[in-house]
Amino acid sequence: MGCMRPACASRSGPASSTSNFPLTILPAATPPAGSRRHAPRAGWAAKYWLPRAALTEVLSYGEGARALAVGRAQRQGRYEQLARVQIVEQVHANGRLKLRTANGQLQMVPLDELTAPARLRLFRRVDGKLEPLAVWLNEDGLPRPAHAWEHTFQVANRRVERLGLAGFRCTPHMLRHILCA
Repeated sequence: MGCMRPACASRSGPASSTSNFPLTILPAATPPAGSRRHAPRAGWAAKYWLPRAALTEVLSYGEGARALAVGRAQRQGRYEQLARVQIVEQVHANGRLKLRTANGQLQMVPLDELTAPARLRLFRRVDGKLEPLAVWLNEDGLPRPAHAWEHTFQVANRRVERLGLAGFRCTPHMLRHILCA
């Protein structure tokens, strides 16, 4: 079973990354002590354990920094300019999504069968405005692809090195083993 923290993103490929989980798989705002959940991966659902403390932090991010990024992107019209956005009209209990494609067609799709790039194109309408379903967003409000975490760590490693801590390095993969053990 895996962990949902962004540091736990697998390097085995984008379809296995936890960095693009959609909001639809998060439990309610009042989390249980811990929750076994099913995370979508292209073609199958993986189980993961989400401790209450971790979920609380993710939900706080959703109400804070994520909400601010979404608001900025909405004011700038960024989401309306995106191509191939799929709007989730309904989420069924069995994990199937009712999607409205860019050309206006409705289709039913199992969340588990969507690839990581396809999940990054999932949006919903809230009060008439588009919002990405991806949990993790960049500061510009756009969904954060799995490979972007590598860049974040490279930049941080260079900053640490400039501070005189040569040889001190960290990667998302290292944190996966440290934080999700």
